[in-house]
Amino acid sequence: MHVISRRENEGIVIDQNIIVTVLEIAEDFVRLAIQSPDEVPPYREEVIHLEPQYASF
Repeated sequence: MHVISRRENEGIVIDQNIIVTVLEIAEDFVRLAIQSPDEVPPYREEVIHLEPQYASF
């Protein structure tokens, strides 16, 4: 696991084609924007564990 500090409107690039940007930081949540190719859709971690069709990765 990598731990990276970012401020609002800052982001990180993963594998040259996935960009994660911090949109807003509030008291108990963070809003993220995720740009990725259509073949790499983002899923929330809690949904991955519940839905068997997503368990392949």
